[in-house]
Amino acid sequence: MADWPQRLTAAGCPPLPGKPDERRCTTRDSFAVCKEAVESGHLKRCHLVNSKETYPASH
Repeated sequence: MADWPQRLTAAGCPPLPGKPDERRCTTRDSFAVCKEAVESGHLKRCHLVNSKETYPASH
């Protein structure tokens, strides 16, 4: 199975301090990797920097 922490960090999605199951992604490409991690059950939420976009959507 994929090594999500390593893949996410390499893609540009560092973990949020104090929230190990959330990541903040720096680019649209890294956000796509993060979405895959959520869909596979590894993460709870992804945030795209400089936008209000999250996955899954928070509203």
